[in-house]
Amino acid sequence: MEPLSDTYGKGSVDDEKDGNKRLANAKIVRTWAGWMDASADGVPSLGTVDEIPGLYVACAFHGHGFGMAPAAGEQLAKLIVTGRTDVDLSALHYDRHKVCAKGNR
Repeated sequence: MEPLSDTYGKGSVDDEKDGNKRLANAKIVRTWAGWMDASADGVPSLGTVDEIPGLYVACAFHGHGFGMAPAAGEQLAKLIVTGRTDVDLSALHYDRHKVCAKGNR
């Protein structure tokens, strides 16, 4: 993992300083950069991968995983343990990417 580039980080802080006088004297103390996974349709994948029995996924939250993690984790755990969920996860199933991959959105 590469650290956040000085150019990108400085530009972001400078943009915020321009719009907020209280940040005029703010200094960058430390930075962090990380991967943000995404899917072609902008929707997370949650559930099984039919081609690989026993594989469960919870991915492509587009940077919103931290907020969605408790509910996603609870439903994924129920799916793994009981084979069922409390809510219909079919719209989040991994198989929908097969359609996107063929260009049929």
